[in-house]
Amino acid sequence: MKSPKNRRLSREWEYAPITSRSAPSSAYSSASCSAGSSAACNTTSTCAAGYLDLGYVSGDAWSEWAAANGSTSYWMKVRIGEDSIGGSSLSMRATLTSPPGTNYDLFIHTKKGGGCGVVAKSSTNITGTDSIYYSQPDVIVGDDDYYVLMEVRHISGDCTPTAKWRLLVEGNK
Repeated sequence: MKSPKNRRLSREWEYAPITSRSAPSSAYSSASCSAGSSAACNTTSTCAAGYLDLGYVSGDAWSEWAAANGSTSYWMKVRIGEDSIGGSSLSMRATLTSPPGTNYDLFIHTKKGGGCGVVAKSSTNITGTDSIYYSQPDVIVGDDDYYVLMEVRHISGDCTPTAKWRLLVEGNK
């Protein structure tokens, strides 16, 4: 096993939407949802406005995780890392739990298309939990780390600060 890089303890993030265009890339800029109305929250966010960096999870060795909670549409990025030399695929599972009475969907984007990338997978359950498994094969020579952009998109219901979704990203799943 290679020595781990960027090792960290698993962690959970809580964010507050940022409405300024000058927000750093680790933040998000969106339409205001302070009123909690569906109409205010149906605006689709863009990754160009910024995203929350959830850090690093091992895709082939340990069972690390990262999580985020929020109450509006949001973009996040996670680095799926290679920590073994065994030739295993690098995998992750993202699980989104919507609050009662509100529906959020989950989209996985890859950087293959440049910019915000293209939708590689999505989960659009009407209620409850959305889950996506994503992996890339190991290339024997070189470092196979890759970034995944995840979009939590508001579909219906109120997005009040007290009705929060939870996104759990687990590596090596």
